[in-house]
Amino acid sequence: MEEAFWVRESSIRTWLCRSGKDSQRLHERICSGLNLLQVKLDELWANVRYSGQCIWVWVASDATTRLVPVLQVGVCTYEMAYEAVYDLKR
Repeated sequence: MEEAFWVRESSIRTWLCRSGKDSQRLHERICSGLNLLQVKLDELWANVRYSGQCIWVWVASDATTRLVPVLQVGVCTYEMAYEAVYDLKR
């Protein structure tokens, strides 16, 4: 990105952080108060190449609308699973 657009890495990181926060606020506004009838919670494991990290993706999705109200990425812990369920309840 730096070479293609002649932009510093720090600027790209700032833009990514801002867009992530804005996306989170928009997601919370759109997905609050939904009446989801049939929700499934799945997890997916991935090994990140060159870093040696194991990453888990937790996804809650509505079976009828295919809406994804919860998506979390991180390590596989009970705390993360509870947080995914708590976010879904919210």
